[in-house]
Amino acid sequence: MAPHRRCRFARTLLCAALASCAAPRSAPGPGLVAVGARQLWLDCRGRGSPTLVLEAGHTESAETWAAVQLEVAAFTRVCSYDRAGRGHSPRAPDSVRRGSDVVADLAELLSAAGESPPLILVGHSLGGAFARLYVVAHPTSVAGLLLVDAVHEGEFARIDALLTPEQRRAGAGMKPMSPEGFDIEAIFGEVRTAAAKTVSVPVTVVARGRPLGANEFPPDWSLAQRAERDTLRQVLQAELAHSFPQGRLVVAENSGHFIHHDEPALLVAEIRRLVDAWRRSHGAT
Repeated sequence: MAPHRRCRFARTLLCAALASCAAPRSAPGPGLVAVGARQLWLDCRGRGSPTLVLEAGHTESAETWAAVQLEVAAFTRVCSYDRAGRGHSPRAPDSVRRGSDVVADLAELLSAAGESPPLILVGHSLGGAFARLYVVAHPTSVAGLLLVDAVHEGEFARIDALLTPEQRRAGAGMKPMSPEGFDIEAIFGEVRTAAAKTVSVPVTVVARGRPLGANEFPPDWSLAQRAERDTLRQVLQAELAHSFPQGRLVVAENSGHFIHHDEPALLVAEIRRLVDAWRRSHGAT
């Protein structure tokens, strides 16, 4: 064997043995990652930059993103995870949690796992609030946001305004219990504070297109209240998109609240759009 071939053959064996060739890193598989004295479940797949981070809605786990994550992993790196107390992740010791706790956990989790920016955050429902808080806390790490039928920080107050005095006295206002131990009102307060800061990355808001169903209203709401609530939903999503300098609104015409279940291909296409835009602007392919 010629000397240069022997050298190349030896290098190939060494790279295979040490898995240290300079190819893009692929995920080692899902599992628990130490975050301080606790552990959080992380599932990263695929290769490429930027890295997508999928933030589930209230009470949901990483599993909710299965269809989307599988498709996105074909063209870039993508991570889903279980917040404390959901899915495979043990509960946090603190009984009441805020958005800042979620942001701190996620930043520490990604660092501990060796996942580096740039990131594109995808947040569903309450997960959209966490994504918004993350980009304000770590502005240089985030390359874009995709908010999937995300909550609006003014939503509860404006829904309460639709109630009659009798309904309000009966406790019909929006004061949800949180199995995750979240102080939802405090999280909305955090988002209102964060919203005063400019987010200078592309933001796509994907809103449900299907009207709210009968099972999504309190039973004592009138038909007029239900119509007003559904109109308010559309208004709030448009307001959310327009609140960002680079905001864009997309309506998922055939979806309810869980757009990633009803129209995963639409979300994958919007993710691809953000990824491709970042790659073009950075001379990457």
